[in-house]
Amino acid sequence: AQAGHAVTVAGVVGDDPHGAMLRAVLAGLGLDVSAVQVRPGPTTRALVLIEPSGERTIIGVGGYRAEELDGSALLGGSYDAVLTKLHAPDVPKVMAAHWAKGALTVGVLPRRGRAPLAAQVLIASAADLTAEEAADPLLLGRTMCGEALRWVVVTRGARGAEAFGIDGTHHAVPAEPTAAVDVTGAGDVFAAGLTDALLRGEGIAAALARGSAWAARHVAHEGSLPPEGVTLTA
Repeated sequence: AQAGHAVTVAGVVGDDPHGAMLRAVLAGLGLDVSAVQVRPGPTTRALVLIEPSGERTIIGVGGYRAEELDGSALLGGSYDAVLTKLHAPDVPKVMAAHWAKGALTVGVLPRRGRAPLAAQVLIASAADLTAEEAADPLLLGRTMCGEALRWVVVTRGARGAEAFGIDGTHHAVPAEPTAAVDVTGAGDVFAAGLTDALLRGEGIAAALARGSAWAARHVAHEGSLPPEGVTLTA
């Protein structure tokens, strides 16, 4: 949204004060929350423990409500891009539907589970790959994404990121220098920057660089949301 896109957020929250707060915060940031589904019960909460280095440990409380996502409500409409990291049963059919309509589809690899996903770009943290997957990221991408796949992007934190193309091309960018305060959400911001560049018709190398630049600005501040007045997309 900071980059000028009209962004709709999809997910599941409970019908409690935490759920109402999340919807209000997201709406206040300029996001369309009409696809955030409300279910009875508590909202999933994440307790984030920050180390002096900026690394974090996340403890989930209240179950993973995203599994309750009703994908049928997301099949309609037309989007320029669909970016997902939800580990929900209905996500693959939502991605497939919008890929078939011509949307740019970007998927973030879950830590566990390798369900089929019609992602043109599959983003994986090196820390979440098995030894076999790390040795051949394209095999992983082809297995998961099939004919939709164009690129597998592997992020390596302070060591930058690289992209492997189905045509055999390879691109790598270093991480931008930054003093990390809190790395919570760095991967999400990287994915947003990469998606922004691809939507604007830029190549994968430029997309890697934009994702890295946005992520570097993000981790220089505490919290998963940018502080008031801070623009990550500048």
